[in-house]
Amino acid sequence: MSRLEDLGRPDEVALPYRYLLEVLALRRDAIARTADELPVALGESDSATATESVAAEVQTLLAADVLYRVRFLTELRSVLSKEGIADEVTAPRSEVVNDLALLDPGTIADGISGLRSGAGADQAARTGLHGTGIVSASLGGQALTDGGSATVTLGQELSAQVQVANQGDSDETGVRVSVRIGSGSAITASGRIPRIAKGATAQVTIPITDEPPTGERLPVEIRVEPVPGERKTDNNVIRANVIFTR
Repeated sequence: MSRLEDLGRPDEVALPYRYLLEVLALRRDAIARTADELPVALGESDSATATESVAAEVQTLLAADVLYRVRFLTELRSVLSKEGIADEVTAPRSEVVNDLALLDPGTIADGISGLRSGAGADQAARTGLHGTGIVSASLGGQALTDGGSATVTLGQELSAQVQVANQGDSDETGVRVSVRIGSGSAITASGRIPRIAKGATAQVTIPITDEPPTGERLPVEIRVEPVPGERKTDNNVIRANVIFTR
């Protein structure tokens, strides 16, 4: 983009030139933000939020494609026509998002889940029913229910126990479960279930190494990350309020 700015432009193409700069700025910023978020999305902490951010940047890239086609190309062709050289110059096409399925956050989540588990794109695109769900969850020995409240007495080691069911037609591997305590600078932890057979359940214990503050009501989220091909995720999350005491 800086090279284009350095080149300058004739006055006749001032308007399409401005649109082109806007397109390149949108693409540059979206790609930079995606590069920042992707390692987090592939990691063990805050991956769900980062995945949503990556999906949002795809929409920004699509907006840049539309601006290029509707504004830049339209204005450039108008200038070429006025100068009588429309038949001599071919206006280039430029498209980053060529598959509208990428606008579905679920498609992005599937791809990232496949990369994270090592399944790759082929497994991420598997057919058939794929799905998981939380059967039960507890924190510090206290059961958590979605929308419920609990009081947890802190002891020597705090951990979460989460039981997950495979509700799909195939065995699932590398199922990731995360815990988030608090908001803002929250305490996060995660664990992984190596394999859940079709129709079976499995449990993971997730140690919480940071001690939460006591005496205040804190939001707690238990989340099972979608497996490749999973579309229904409303039973993958438990959100509760917890007061920690001693």
